[in-house]
Amino acid sequence: EVWVLETGVNITGYQYSTSINDTATKVKLRRQKDNKTYTATASDSSGISKYGVLQYVETVSDNINQAQLQERAKVKQAQKKGVKKELKSIQAIGIPDLQSGLPVYISIPEVGVKKTYWIDTDKHEFNGSTHTMTIDVVEKNSIPDGVSS
Repeated sequence: EVWVLETGVNITGYQYSTSINDTATKVKLRRQKDNKTYTATASDSSGISKYGVLQYVETVSDNINQAQLQERAKVKQAQKKGVKKELKSIQAIGIPDLQSGLPVYISIPEVGVKKTYWIDTDKHEFNGSTHTMTIDVVEKNSIPDGVSS
């Protein structure tokens, strides 16, 4: 069972931002070997039509072949694709059971957020009979398997 937090119901505030600072629509990797330069590129055509060419260039020192270089460019492109969205400092009516490491479904339709996140940090405040909390969430649960808290 996953708790639900939503605006208009139990969320009282939040910070949401979007950025293309780390976005790349074209990735180019270079590798020097035996006085020759090998390159591999990968691009995000839908991103290019939206934002233009935002190029990321990296020189690779690993001893990898052309196919591996090309694969790495593809992976790097996937990591740098799209707009980075950040949701933090969610203030809500307190739920004593909500704590770090647990999943929570968050619905903030006005910014297009409707999915399950994992609680990264939680701060609960009790003031008389009023219980409020502020949580930060992450998209992936980063607690490694086999590690007990």
